[in-house]
Amino acid sequence: MTDHISMAGHLLTWLDVERLLKKYTALWTRFPQCIVGVDCFADGMEIRHTPGSAHDVDAWLDKVFGRAYRRDPRAIQLRIGNTAYPMDLLEEQGANLPTVGQTYPLWRDVTYLPTDRGDGETPPGEPQTLGAPESRMPARFNGGPELVSFHSFKGGVGRTTTLMTYVAACLRDTGPDVRKILVVDADLEAPGISFWLDDSNRPTVSFVQFLEALHYPPDGVDASLDFFADELRKTSLSLGGLQRELFVLPAALDLAEIQDMPVTPEHLARNPDNPWQLSDHLHALGKRLGADAVFIDLRAGLSELASPILFDPRIDHFFVSTVARQSVLGMAEVLRRLYTSNHQLSGDWKKTDRPTVVLSLLTKELREAGHYENALKVLGSSYPVEDPLTPSVQWLDAEFLSPLMSIGSVREALENLPQSQRLYASATEWAQALYSQPDQEVSVAVDGQTSTSSRQESAKKLHEVCKVAEFADSSQTSPILATEPLLNLGKHFANDLPNVLMIGAKGAGKTFTFRQIVQACSWQAFLGRLGFDSSKTTDAAILPMLWSDNLQDTPDGEIKKAQGHALDLVNGDKTKLLNGTDLRKRLAKALKTPPRSLG
Repeated sequence: MTDHISMAGHLLTWLDVERLLKKYTALWTRFPQCIVGVDCFADGMEIRHTPGSAHDVDAWLDKVFGRAYRRDPRAIQLRIGNTAYPMDLLEEQGANLPTVGQTYPLWRDVTYLPTDRGDGETPPGEPQTLGAPESRMPARFNGGPELVSFHSFKGGVGRTTTLMTYVAACLRDTGPDVRKILVVDADLEAPGISFWLDDSNRPTVSFVQFLEALHYPPDGVDASLDFFADELRKTSLSLGGLQRELFVLPAALDLAEIQDMPVTPEHLARNPDNPWQLSDHLHALGKRLGADAVFIDLRAGLSELASPILFDPRIDHFFVSTVARQSVLGMAEVLRRLYTSNHQLSGDWKKTDRPTVVLSLLTKELREAGHYENALKVLGSSYPVEDPLTPSVQWLDAEFLSPLMSIGSVREALENLPQSQRLYASATEWAQALYSQPDQEVSVAVDGQTSTSSRQESAKKLHEVCKVAEFADSSQTSPILATEPLLNLGKHFANDLPNVLMIGAKGAGKTFTFRQIVQACSWQAFLGRLGFDSSKTTDAAILPMLWSDNLQDTPDGEIKKAQGHALDLVNGDKTKLLNGTDLRKRLAKALKTPPRSLG
């Protein structure tokens, strides 16, 4: 009764009264037989009870509130100014059991959920159990990307760098398979990854806008999801062509956006038909992008900005904490509430739920001082399991490395985070499991022979491409190197025709790129050479109008071939095409004697 007496002695406002009742009725699910329902308001409380049971109600209130409860007149004494919080007893004829409401994946609901661990207190007064509040189970994902969240109780413990270490492991350049990752900066109070984006890879949409467009979809949910997928494709970060692609949805486009948020994750989680829709939408967005995994960087602490994702059992949860006392105790509370939430799940869900805890910023001194072992003990006891042979939590370590404390860009993170060898090794194992396929044979290099041979072959092919493309005005047709600027051109204009001015110093590749576009004869074919899926790009004919003097304009050359292809599409007269010499003469004449203005 210690906790009960302590709470009853600290009733300052009517909200404290309501909290105490929520706690001892396990969120309105455990009442004595005489109680039908309770409603708390700012100006008083109403208790609905069965006929002739007013005395039993008084007895129950005595046990719940102790000396703070007064019978005549009925009221709860608040400590500030000895104010009386009045209550009315309403007798209901033929009253049935109260309806058990639905709980939502939010801290304010989960904190009152009952458990069978024996660490809670049975409500006084021989309660009747109405059953756990209805908690609608989420529908399992049917294919698509893995959803992975990273959370911490305190900021500054390495949560974002831990997430990016796993991203780096997923995108490492091994094998010819395509790998795509979506990162969502869902920290709507102190964004992190959002500040790592450079101008060429900064999206025109944000997570704040994502929430708003799905809570109030202008043209339906699918249209909103399609729009965000299209916008993110334009600014993805390409690592080695389109084989390795990273999409980032920033928390906000600027900090003013998060200072005025009409819609937050809690609004989506309050949907009684589907409180899990935020996860569903992120999964659908990742699926549209062809992502293999969606990594979500959550807000730290006990925040409702994070809870709708945090309490979703379909998501692989990583929790990051240092061994400092305040971080450990806070994370222990997070794990206890997660256990309580997951304890309401069916057996199938429980079997697959196993959080991962990363103890970060570790040094040799911290390990030897006993802080490390204490953290393992406290956090491990916060998420118990029925089978003592099965670990309740998966433990990972991340050592302290000063070079990783000043990362300033996504590329810098991907390049430097593998230095955290212990954590990167764990991340690599996770990535291998993500990309492994059943019955897939894995080729293992012996003494580095396989990898060396592969690198030599790649270097040979690169040399051949560069040799052919050594001179832009070469008559030979050469493969194109899918550089990041060209890929960004394709991403921005996959579905819209480009209106682009290409500039650069001599030798930068302007003429070479022009020839590649002309030789393709169509915009779709050019994007196909860069590696884009032609079924997802807009097509249009290429009609060269002006070209470098270094390019030969022969009747069977690339210029006339592209012009002829465009004219064939509109049934144009090819005999009226000018050659390069005639075109330059007409331009020179027009510049000397410009036509008179028609105005």
